[in-house]
Amino acid sequence: MSTNNFKTPLGYIEQAIAELRKTQDELQDELREVRNFKEKYFHLETQLQMTQQELENTKLKLQIQEQKLQTEQESIKNLKKEVKNLINESEQTKQKVENLDKKTDKTVQDIKKGVENGSIVAQKALMLKGKDNEHWIKFRKLDGANHHCLQVLRNDNTWHDDVKVKSALFLQASDDKHWMRYKYMKDGKYHTFYIWDVNDTWHHCVRVGAAKKIRD
Repeated sequence: MSTNNFKTPLGYIEQAIAELRKTQDELQDELREVRNFKEKYFHLETQLQMTQQELENTKLKLQIQEQKLQTEQESIKNLKKEVKNLINESEQTKQKVENLDKKTDKTVQDIKKGVENGSIVAQKALMLKGKDNEHWIKFRKLDGANHHCLQVLRNDNTWHDDVKVKSALFLQASDDKHWMRYKYMKDGKYHTFYIWDVNDTWHHCVRVGAAKKIRD
């Protein structure tokens, strides 16, 4: 197109139309850019919201983990305290057992010495024990007078009057009101076990079979 044509009205119109089309094309390009920007913005906004949600979830998980950790730490602390208490109780129990063992050993030694030197006499005992380690014997008062008998405690924890105690090599002691002795019976088959009462009488209440010795 010749430059002279722009000087005519038609030329101005054509020039204006050309500029308008150019401007329209530019606007279309800008509009496309705006649309692309909006799409990118919307996409970024969506991603941002998702990221925020993930952050919230992560924060919540961290809080839960922190609470669990605090609970576990508290449990460990309590457990350590319980273990410490158990150790202290164990040490105390051990000390008590050691003291009891020492006391028991001393008591046994004192009894042995008392038996050997005669300081422990028959009057001081309230129960008798056969050497078979299966029977205990005690006195039982029958009435308000002077009748007494010996009872034997069996393994079933029951007491029996006038029971023969077999296989005993030794019987020990009596209470403070009685003494004990043997009395020879016929044919040498057995001996009668006599109990001396406070009224100065002897009562043959219990037979002790196969016994050779008795301590009084």
